[in-house]
Amino acid sequence: MAALPLFQAEPEWIQNHLKVHVPLLEIKKALDFLIKNNFIKQNEDGTTYTLTKKNLDCLGGIYRLALTQFHKEMFQLASESIENTPSEKRHLMGHSFAITEENFSKVREILNNALEQIKVLETPNEILADIYHIELALFPLTKGEKHETH
Repeated sequence: MAALPLFQAEPEWIQNHLKVHVPLLEIKKALDFLIKNNFIKQNEDGTTYTLTKKNLDCLGGIYRLALTQFHKEMFQLASESIENTPSEKRHLMGHSFAITEENFSKVREILNNALEQIKVLETPNEILADIYHIELALFPLTKGEKHETH
């Protein structure tokens, strides 16, 4: 949200602009973390903030539990958007298909490339309508047993 031009680093302001309820204490902790770790920085005027280009890479180990919870919550929000967000303001797609292990790797690469192309479209500090989250998922629906063809 710090990319929004009228962003205010105040828990109440943030809470009032979220589609779902988040307790003020959680927002305050998150905001403190973002400022302390220089993900957002206060401008010289003392009232506005700038989103830095710093990324948070959460790979393995201690982050596994937090990432698991994060993705569960994002998928839940995506599910809820079917009921609470007009279709012209969301885009949910799915496709179930049979795939080989070799093609699984190719699909992963396509998804990684797609996300990188989408990231380039981010326009911080410009007039933005909303903050969006994209969640790409590729997962098996079967147990992974080898099936023989006849």
